[in-house]
Amino acid sequence: LSRNADRKFIPASNQKVLTTAAALDRWGPDHRFETALWARGHLVGDTLAGDLVLAGSGDPTLSDRYHPSAQAALEALADSVRSAGVRRIRGRLVVDVSAWDSVSVPGDWEVGDLTWPYGATGGAFAVGEGVIQAVVQGGTHPGDPPHLLAWWPRGEASFLRAGLTTLPEDSSETVRPFYLPESRALVLRGGVPAGSVDTLRMAVRDPVRQAAAALGRALASRGVRVEGGVTVRWPDGRRSGTGPRDPCTPPGDGCPGLRRVASLASPSLLEISRGILEPSQNWMAEQLLAALGADWAGEPDEGTRERGRATVRAYVLGLGADSLDVVPGDGSGLSVRNLVTPRALVRVLADMRRRPFGAGYRNALAEPGEEESTLEDRLPSLAGRLFAKTGTISNVDALSGYL
Repeated sequence: LSRNADRKFIPASNQKVLTTAAALDRWGPDHRFETALWARGHLVGDTLAGDLVLAGSGDPTLSDRYHPSAQAALEALADSVRSAGVRRIRGRLVVDVSAWDSVSVPGDWEVGDLTWPYGATGGAFAVGEGVIQAVVQGGTHPGDPPHLLAWWPRGEASFLRAGLTTLPEDSSETVRPFYLPESRALVLRGGVPAGSVDTLRMAVRDPVRQAAAALGRALASRGVRVEGGVTVRWPDGRRSGTGPRDPCTPPGDGCPGLRRVASLASPSLLEISRGILEPSQNWMAEQLLAALGADWAGEPDEGTRERGRATVRAYVLGLGADSLDVVPGDGSGLSVRNLVTPRALVRVLADMRRRPFGAGYRNALAEPGEEESTLEDRLPSLAGRLFAKTGTISNVDALSGYL
């Protein structure tokens, strides 16, 4: 029984079903991302005479969803470096993100979404789900300068700046962040009521550079001194590799004494899928899409996300869907360019159900009454029977899954 089975709809966050299913099809449920640190140079005593290189894999789990905090994940890497006997690095900390292109925002996302956590962007090395949290406190009297008490994950010291005013206690004005590309700073503007304390969550807008700086801080906190500073190795234009590159592969870039000194593995892909599907986590879905693109040996001049979309489309068509049944726009569903027919989405759900991990995939979807899921307060009469993905953007309300 079907209705409008061949009609294209905007899926909103039902797009995450396609993204996670394509990733599980390609890599399997036990796949794990690895963030590795390599020593390039000779280790003499406790001194590395060369660079410490991080090869970015796009791990979407370096956050408090899977660790005590994003900073704790970086400190775990730093602890491993220290455990390897390294106390001093005469060269640089090089964060190599050249396996992905540097275009972080899908071209048809709305500009107004980019400020907030649901519109956060990432990269081949990014932490905290692309979100920065800041605690601000109003002054004692209106007109006093408010205080920026703390912010995390903490990257470059001058990245977050406060241009705020203390307002009367009954004021309803809010604080809004503005990213200034010319100074690479995130500036808070607006007002804070006198005496109040508020925790703000906003998109970082400069995720790779800030994650690199945060890793540098983590190393310093563990007694590992980096004398050459922190640098990010970006791709050459829009060209990108076909996966996280061994830091020894670039032409002309010698690698004497290359050795792995630290690594951090993510939870399994099935657990990552749960973290995406149950709460409808946009940033993690976009990381997954870009990682798919980096792992696809397609046209070398295509961007990472373009290849990720092509991977998702190829997976759906491989299930026997019509070539007009799916038009991927992004990985999360925030784009209004996404289109999919119900029959194609049903094919994907049926394919996941037939897999050995089918029960795990079903349980990764939201259930009515499940805390912190998108069905926590919806469809209570179907509790225990419904496993589904919601989808909501302007003028779109979608639901798909298993009953």
